[in-house]
Amino acid sequence: MDMMLKAKEDIKRRLEYLKTCTIANGKGVTRLPFSEEARKAAEYLKKEMEQAGLEAYIDMVGNVRGFLPADEPDSQVIMMGSHYDTVKEGGEYDGITGVVCAIQVADFVKRSGKKRKYALEIVAFNDEEGMMFGSGCLGSKALTGQVDQNYITSLTDENGISIREWMIKWGSDPDKIEELKLNLENVRAFFEIHIEQGPVLDTTKQEIGIVNCIVGLLRCMVTVEGRADHAGTTPMHMRKDAIEIASKTISKLDEFALEEQNGSVATCGFIRAYPNAMNVIASKCEFTMDIRSPKDISIENMKEKAVDLLEYHTDKVGASYKFDTKLRQKPVYMNQRLIDMLKEKCEKHQYQYREMTSGAAHDAMVFADKVDTVMVFVPSKDGRSHCPQEYSSYADLAKATQIVFETICDMMSEE
Repeated sequence: MDMMLKAKEDIKRRLEYLKTCTIANGKGVTRLPFSEEARKAAEYLKKEMEQAGLEAYIDMVGNVRGFLPADEPDSQVIMMGSHYDTVKEGGEYDGITGVVCAIQVADFVKRSGKKRKYALEIVAFNDEEGMMFGSGCLGSKALTGQVDQNYITSLTDENGISIREWMIKWGSDPDKIEELKLNLENVRAFFEIHIEQGPVLDTTKQEIGIVNCIVGLLRCMVTVEGRADHAGTTPMHMRKDAIEIASKTISKLDEFALEEQNGSVATCGFIRAYPNAMNVIASKCEFTMDIRSPKDISIENMKEKAVDLLEYHTDKVGASYKFDTKLRQKPVYMNQRLIDMLKEKCEKHQYQYREMTSGAAHDAMVFADKVDTVMVFVPSKDGRSHCPQEYSSYADLAKATQIVFETICDMMSEE
């Protein structure tokens, strides 16, 4: 069977099954970390890896890992993968496409019978999205040594259940979490295929995006503490209105981002007020800030401006605030040699491509400052993602699979 036809058929078959690994509410795909839906998906991915000729298992944080040995023992490893968790009521393609394409690459490497200078490890990462615990990239961070006992104990879901407790429910021993750390000197490279999640490739009718930078990210929860009072009898100049203080910062986030003039973005995507009653001045308001930029100094500039506003408005009325950082990642840059190799493959097959920045965080960013790393994007129809309308074509996914497979084959036989 033609390689591209097989890739499309296998990718379609896997994705068709995996979209059933969701809570049954009929609204997109919801597959949260450590859930029964995640277990169903993980077991399926393990089976698919085994059928592709890999030695596969599910590790203690829920990563599904498949291993194809090199021709010689103790060789370095090329890693490839993406995540299999989703946002709530998300799409069928985010993350999981990179997993099924990675399995396809491994299948082709195995079938090719070509020399393997390096081992190949495929990873389906758990909890990249951060939907439950507010941080994200748990699986990739665990493999790169960024997860310890404090991390899994201090981060909790909305019901106060910690990652540690969820690991125990999963059947793991959290006391051994540090054992997951890889010897990164043994990792030759890391590849990730992912849908773009934006409109650029779809708009320009290009088939492949080769990522050169993943933006830096600050994700935090801000809590403003004011005072509850009667909405009708408290004069305006005597109020400590937590919502009003919060809104004065939130309303400026777009200006802070535009002032950087480099593609920086800033978003408030969550607000919660207490006691959340129509005729009561809010005693407390929680809101999130998600700040991203290809320049780390821009992230600090935007954060500083937001903090200055919070300081000013809380001091003015005698209120207070707390700034809780959930995630902080510096911008990371992809390996130029791998970028050039992928470009060469695109030109060989006459695929339309572009170099581009990723505005979204990915597991690849966790590896990029430690290991030679590269990402490949495929178009997202109308730029839609994190919603049921998310769609990327099997043909484009097969093209991404092809160029990565050929690049890895070149590396496998390098002198």
